[in-house]
Amino acid sequence: MADFHLIQGLYLALIVKLLLLQVASAMFSELEFTKAQYNVTIPENSIPKTQALSTEKMGIFVTDPTLVIRYKIFAGDPERFFKAETRLVGDFWFLIIRVRTGNRAVLNREYQDTYRLLVRATITSDLRRAVKMKAQTEVIVHVTDTNDITPTFYPSSYDVSVPEDKPLHSSILQLSAHDPDLGINGEIYYSLAEPSLQFAVHPTRGVLTLTRHLDYQKQPLHQLTIIAKDRGIKFRVEELTSRLATVTVKVTPVNLYPPEIFVRHFSSLFSPSDPNIYAVVGVIDKDLGIHGELEALEIIEGDSAGLFQVTPGNKLNEYNMELVQPLTRDDTIPQDYTITLMAKDKGIPQRSATQVITVRLAETSDVTPTFTQADYDIEIEEISPPGSRVLHLKTTASENRPIVFRIESGNSNGTFSVHSKSGLLTLATPLDKETKPYYSLTVSVFDPSSRGQKRKSTAIVNVRVLDNNDNDPVFNSTMDSVVFDENRPAGSIVYTAYAVDKDEG
Repeated sequence: MADFHLIQGLYLALIVKLLLLQVASAMFSELEFTKAQYNVTIPENSIPKTQALSTEKMGIFVTDPTLVIRYKIFAGDPERFFKAETRLVGDFWFLIIRVRTGNRAVLNREYQDTYRLLVRATITSDLRRAVKMKAQTEVIVHVTDTNDITPTFYPSSYDVSVPEDKPLHSSILQLSAHDPDLGINGEIYYSLAEPSLQFAVHPTRGVLTLTRHLDYQKQPLHQLTIIAKDRGIKFRVEELTSRLATVTVKVTPVNLYPPEIFVRHFSSLFSPSDPNIYAVVGVIDKDLGIHGELEALEIIEGDSAGLFQVTPGNKLNEYNMELVQPLTRDDTIPQDYTITLMAKDKGIPQRSATQVITVRLAETSDVTPTFTQADYDIEIEEISPPGSRVLHLKTTASENRPIVFRIESGNSNGTFSVHSKSGLLTLATPLDKETKPYYSLTVSVFDPSSRGQKRKSTAIVNVRVLDNNDNDPVFNSTMDSVVFDENRPAGSIVYTAYAVDKDEG
């Protein structure tokens, strides 16, 4: 009988245990994640223990307080960046994804921006340790961008040749910088490291353009530094947010200017006077190299009889306009000639210039007083007061012979005066180098006692005004307003002032 009751008790205990297991199994079958898949975000370069953010609750609801849940990542994280943690709040076991500690590697969005983590939940009971169930879900981790990469130029240096006649606002160079960051972190803005009136760079396109005309003679080479900067907030204070590129602009000369013809006139050609030179013709060309070399100076019109010729003078690019041979004045030879000269350079494309001059043949053949020099080159300080001595003109005439000196041309403003008897050339009014740096005077001398037409000789006096420090610097603007960010660091440029001084040197 006792054995029967023992067997009956064991049987009842077994039935109860089976019932409890069935109930627990039914309860466990309902313990699943709220979703089969979750989405979270985490910034790249996050430090250890940084939690991923989710817009929804991740985890499992549990009504039995005796149950315990543990989460673990079992796939999708070969570098072991992440760790799954558990947190119980009320009846909900939260799943938390954070950055694992002890890992030297960091999250890098540019290397991998998405991770698909498989997370397993292990469910146990404190009272029924034999009971153990599992559930799983997928967590998609989206790595968000931070401004951790500075813009980089490729290439970092540019060399470009630009002709000096390049039109304004035309493109010179396309600069290219790259930033793999997203959004404003990857939006690149270009600027010049130093302000320039000659060049400009488009802030978003990176196109370098010309804003002032180039001049090979003034500056054949320009060195520019271009800054590429993104709009994002710096990831770390000590990191740079910009990179530099150097641009070397080489200006190539072109044939910009035509030759310029300057004629130093003598009043008349006297036949058979010697020499038979009417004028000294100078030709200059502002271009450099072959573009500034003279190919020819020739008579193209006004001398059908071939009476005149152009011969090389004593200086480079200087020529004499003279008679081919001395002439005897008669009625068959015209008295007046209008002659056109043409100068051509060797540039490409070739440029030319013309100059019309008038020649009058004198009728008398008496001996005429002449200057000891055909031309004079004089320098004078611009601060010289009126009355200062410029030059004492001398002639071949005898001391007892009466002669008269005059300024024939080049003195329209009355800057100079000459003593009619002594030939002393003096300053009549103040000089200004910045207004007029050069004068070319034609002076004459004649014998007033000669009969008939008063024949005279002429000479050229070239006066170069020397610069003195007689001008004050002048600011381009006498008043400006400046808006300055109070957070700019010490040493930042607040304002750049520009001033000009008309003096040289």
